[in-house]
Amino acid sequence: MTHPGRRWRGAATLALAVSAVPAAHAVPAFARQTGSECAACHIGGYGPHLTPYGIRFKLGGYTDSDGKDGKVPLSGLVQLSRIKPALGKATERVAEADVYVAGKLFTDVGAFVKVRDNADTISSNYTALDAMDVRFARESAVGSRKLTWGVSVNNHPGVTDPIDALPAWGFGAAGPGRDPITATPTGSLLNNWQGGLAHRVVGATGYAILDNHWYGELGTYRSLSLGDQHKLGQPTMLPGKDYGDPGKLGGNVYWRLAWMHDAKTQFFSAGLIGLQAKLQAGSARSGPEDKYSDVGVDAMYEYLGNRDHILQLRASYIREKRDYGTTPPHPFFIPGIVSLPTGTIRETALSATYFYKNTWGIFAGRSFLKGSSDPARFSAPPFYGKPDTNFTYISPMWTVWGREEAPGPFGSNLRLSLAWIRFDKFNGSSTASFGPGSPNAHDLDSFWINAQLAF
Repeated sequence: MTHPGRRWRGAATLALAVSAVPAAHAVPAFARQTGSECAACHIGGYGPHLTPYGIRFKLGGYTDSDGKDGKVPLSGLVQLSRIKPALGKATERVAEADVYVAGKLFTDVGAFVKVRDNADTISSNYTALDAMDVRFARESAVGSRKLTWGVSVNNHPGVTDPIDALPAWGFGAAGPGRDPITATPTGSLLNNWQGGLAHRVVGATGYAILDNHWYGELGTYRSLSLGDQHKLGQPTMLPGKDYGDPGKLGGNVYWRLAWMHDAKTQFFSAGLIGLQAKLQAGSARSGPEDKYSDVGVDAMYEYLGNRDHILQLRASYIREKRDYGTTPPHPFFIPGIVSLPTGTIRETALSATYFYKNTWGIFAGRSFLKGSSDPARFSAPPFYGKPDTNFTYISPMWTVWGREEAPGPFGSNLRLSLAWIRFDKFNGSSTASFGPGSPNAHDLDSFWINAQLAF
């Protein structure tokens, strides 16, 4: 077992990894396929925020095109970063290198598949299948009303969602990830930043949108074996690590409802999301099951105007109720402290993004993670019994070829950005977040300089 007093640096690197938010997902292969600039689909010409056209393109199965043959659905992305933590020396490295299979594969079949070489944190470096969303989509009519419907095979609940107001697209709470002693997840199953199901499952969901307003999605997932996760490059769970296999997934259902309205110069959306699932935790993948019930709400507003000034506001809240199948004693056998049979996790995220002519922009976000007290399950020193984490993120940015009339060479795009992240609370405390003599929450603050090139 890794001693928590020697682990704060590893947990701090996860905090630094949050600085990668918001991740870019504007794939030039889509622009080459449609004959449009990246700014047609993405605010700021780079993503991940989608315009109404980008939402329709995704719902249509990534198959819309300009009708010209010879398009290859491949793209790449490289991110160079200089990272200066509040404690420690600045470092420069290739923080990320991705390959995408993105676009139309057959008449009604398209895909967004991302393979990522990850070096976000100081303590991890691996290449793995990241996002997968392979779709079959068609348009039909219900009387005089338009219906777009489809089926997706994907590896993450929420990655299919057309509204980028969910953790699957880099918008959500963040914190320790897992308790470093008990490996208890500190966030919801929907949250890929917090030890959720992302990349460790495969499933199928069916979706439909009526009149471009009413959206619904329903599906289910199964866990990948440890061997399959290893083949796909996903790191296995190790003592003291913040990532790994969440366990064996039992009966589960994922659902999503949303309302959207495109007013041409403005766009509105409001939604509900839910996931009910059972998990057998631990490497043995056997024994009693823990039951999880996630329910969330979200809303988004976009002002598009004439594309000179663009503003997006987002808010989301996810509440996860847990009914644990086991109540183990405190891992350090402290008398009188036992694990509770139930618990809750609450995640809140707020953000605002502004761009001038899809070129100069700024992102500001605020995140709150709050868990019910359980000193046995959240047992890392200083024994606060809570994973509570709050932080602020600010990032000014310049998308070099963001303007619709100024596409980059071969459809490429380049974003230069700065990023500040400031923690008010981490691992349940503002001070000594990892035990006596360990850093305070503010000591995990960091400053990044990033250059992202997509081609």
